[in-house]
Parts: sequence; structure tokens; C-alpha cells
Amino acid sequence: MMVSKKGFYAGRVMLCIARRPSSELISKTEIAKEAEITSTYICRILSLLKNAGLVLGQRGIYGGYRLARLAGDITMYDIIIAAEGKLDVVGPLDHCSRCAQPCMRKLWCGASRILRDYYSSITLDQLLQEQSVLRDEEYPSFKTL
Repeated sequence: MMVSKKGFYAGRVMLCIARRPSSELISKTEIAKEAEITSTYICRILSLLKNAGLVLGQRGIYGGYRLARLAGDITMYDIIIAAEGKLDVVGPLDHCSRCAQPCMRKLWCGASRILRDYYSSITLDQLLQEQSVLRDEEYPSFKTL
């Protein structure tokens, strides 16, 4: 299973928003600049994240976006599902005629479960902490998203 560019950028956008204090809004323009993503693509990503209940948006001249929940309560699984819509190693197996062999169905379902559990174990807050450590210790020239 490969996370698409949409899922990859959704993670970058969420990190960008999460770096701000919870009461502070960040504009689409600022997000686009920090995440190095075009403003058109940012609009698509933010719409997906907003529809999933991960970010809140406020319109107007002083508008912007902020997290809908605490960074510790948002997982990478939440973000990927918001952007991708699903997280399966192969397509739906419920009605798959090619999966008549139980051992193969178990294999693919197990692989999907491992991915889900892995991404569910990583919170946005953990990524922020890790990014800070990596930037300070291992990658002195690490560019802030």
C-alpha cells in the first residue's frame, strides 16, 4: 500500500497547523508557504481535513485554520483516512471473488490491520516532538515545514 501525494501532504499540512498554539489561526497562504505546497492543492487538502473533523476553519480577513482536537488526540491514521479515504493493502475483500481462499484473505486483512495499527499508534503530537529532536540533533539544516 502506498500513501499517495495527497496523504503525504495532508500530514505536512497537519504538522504545520499543529505547530501553532491551539487558539492561533494560520491562513491558507501561510500553510502553503511553510508546507511548500501550491495554494490550490492546499484548498483541496484542507477541505478533506475539515470534512473529517480534524481542522476547524474560520472565514474572513483574520480567518484561518486550527486543529479541531488536541495534537495528541489526532493520529496519522486519522490524517491518512481523511486524505485517502481508506487504508488497505488491496481493495475491499468483503465481496472479492478472487479471495475465495481463506489463507489469502487472512494474509491481506492481516497486512491491512498491521498498517492501521501502526499509523494509529502515531499521534500528531509525537511527530511534532520527533521533528524537533531530529531537526536539533541529526539534521542541523532541516528545513521547517
